[in-house]
Amino acid sequence: MCRFRVRDGDEKLKFDNLHYGEFARESYETFRKLRAEGVIPKGVRFQVSLPFPEDFTRWCTGTDRDFSIMTAGVEDALVVELDKLLKTIPHEDLAIQYDVCWEVFACDRNDFMGREPLAWRASGDPFERFGRYIARLSPRIPETIPLGMHLCYGDLEHTHLIEPRDLGICVRMANIAVAKAGRRFDFIHMPVP
Repeated sequence: MCRFRVRDGDEKLKFDNLHYGEFARESYETFRKLRAEGVIPKGVRFQVSLPFPEDFTRWCTGTDRDFSIMTAGVEDALVVELDKLLKTIPHEDLAIQYDVCWEVFACDRNDFMGREPLAWRASGDPFERFGRYIARLSPRIPETIPLGMHLCYGDLEHTHLIEPRDLGICVRMANIAVAKAGRRFDFIHMPVP
């Protein structure tokens, strides 16, 4: 398993481009072409799925300092990517979905945490971190754009990385998201075995 560290003396990271906006714009052109040909029916929206910050960082860090600095940098970069999407894809065609996986693992304090790649756990309340990501990103998205969230327990060879005991963690996270979003959620997808 690879672990990455922030160089000693650096207290902030800046990711210049995560490329989600660019790839979405490129894919949107294909979407428009297929819609014009009638392959995609009128009224169907172009969905862009965005991972949350810990999907980038928690699996490859091993200290609170590195995790905090890396995650803040990714969070800032996701704001930029979201703004790019909102400027380049017509709002009447766009739907946005958050793909939330590692934050679900962090919130679920099941016994899987002793196994790699999930052995390391960041300090602090993972529900509070999740709520902060929701509160920072969601209000940027106009109500005219459907917003959804996929709460994920992973997909390793078409099997959850861990099986949820029940939907309690997902329901708690959904309630936090609805409370912190500053706008409506149009759909929330929860995993079941």
